[in-house]
Amino acid sequence: MRARAARDYLDAKRRVFKARFRDTARRLYYALRPGDAVLWQLRLDLRKISALVRKPPGSPYNTSHRYFVSAPVWPQDDAGHPIGEAPPDFEPMERPVVSVIVPVYNKIEFTLNCLWSIRRVRWKHPYEVIVVDDCSSDRTHALLSQAGGLRLVANERNLGFVRSCNAGARQARGDYLLFLNNDTQVLPGWMDELVDTFALRPDAGLVGSKLVYPDGRLQEAGGFVAQEGSGGNYGRNNDPNKPQYNFLREVDYCSGASIMVPRTLFEVLGGFDERYAPAYYEDTDLAFAVRRAGRKVFYQPLSRVIHHEGVTSGTDLRKGVKAYQVENKHKFYERWHEALVGHGWPGTDHRREAERYIGKRVLVINASASALDTESERTLALYIARLFQSCSCQVSFALRRDLSYVEDTIPALQRTGVECLYAPFVASLARHLRRRGSYYDAVFQYRANPTEAFLDPAMLHRLCPKAQFLSHTGDWNSLQQRERDILKGLAAG
Repeated sequence: MRARAARDYLDAKRRVFKARFRDTARRLYYALRPGDAVLWQLRLDLRKISALVRKPPGSPYNTSHRYFVSAPVWPQDDAGHPIGEAPPDFEPMERPVVSVIVPVYNKIEFTLNCLWSIRRVRWKHPYEVIVVDDCSSDRTHALLSQAGGLRLVANERNLGFVRSCNAGARQARGDYLLFLNNDTQVLPGWMDELVDTFALRPDAGLVGSKLVYPDGRLQEAGGFVAQEGSGGNYGRNNDPNKPQYNFLREVDYCSGASIMVPRTLFEVLGGFDERYAPAYYEDTDLAFAVRRAGRKVFYQPLSRVIHHEGVTSGTDLRKGVKAYQVENKHKFYERWHEALVGHGWPGTDHRREAERYIGKRVLVINASASALDTESERTLALYIARLFQSCSCQVSFALRRDLSYVEDTIPALQRTGVECLYAPFVASLARHLRRRGSYYDAVFQYRANPTEAFLDPAMLHRLCPKAQFLSHTGDWNSLQQRERDILKGLAAG
């Protein structure tokens, strides 16, 4: 008895130590900013150590996908040297696919940072950059007028954010309008992922980016609107790499710091509604107008943007332009209160609000302990996901038994709207099902070995009370036929 009590005591002490260590590491991680190279490396090391403490046994921790805000905050050239105040030159485009529209009012240092982040990446699609100077009083016009290939629109009087965006859209020649705040820094894949989403989802009318604070905290993974009209940022201040924030998802709206919309649709809708001038709620209103026009609004997490929130308008709701946020909330509610029926009230579970457009849920598990080669694994996973998505199911995917992160395959699934479960955020499938099992309508195990049970059937039935349980052990052709039968059952139910 004494030995058992001693072991229990030591186990309890270890748990307390791990919890305190993770908390300390997390505080240090968010306190350090990426200014000094030594502090930057310490910040990354703390993040790795904190995760290693909580990693599941036998699950190698992969760090390469964990933290992506590694670029410097201020403009540098390709060699990493500061560029001072020189604006970048852009290649002139006669037939751009994308028109990037950046409304600015002062804050030239942030505008230069934004423009250089665009210029330093080679994008797949031809683009033009339109900067709308809203009567800045600093050196904005003098500096940007020197930039080759940049289309600079100078307002004759201060119009505010909404009207400046519309003024830039009237000058655009691209098939898609990409509105971007000047207090942003775009990351590789930002523009291309937005354009490709429209090809992937022909029903898309507006697509927005993942927004991240400069210190690595998540700012927004899509927005949701409460029944009384107030907006919320899903995942705010959380870890941007968690699975629930990293799959293509239909949302209420996306913040206008980085959104793309087809130019023809934007013109049909009349642009941003100027009742919300000078700013705030124009992006939410546009998203609801897109939905009323029969199109959908999507959040694309692989399009990533660092956003310095509140640089131009501040964050105090009691003064300046920011005060219009309160006034425009009432205007928005008056126009869209019927569309808000059925939405939750403030304080409702954010995840439920953010996933309101999700129908039936299917958990797909690779039950085999043996790994396929990367190309075969990706092809099979995408095929299975598309079959379930064809009957409007939301797919959650456990690609490996050890829940390790698979570099090429997981982003390919997330891009199409599949939630992938991976360590260290999902320590084990059993633990995941204890929390989320009641949400699943079906659990499908493929490559299942009858002689080697992966998950106990009795436990699955207990943790997923409303789910159908399906498994497959045969070859490729029988897998196709088996899943057709599954889809018929899900569609009928």
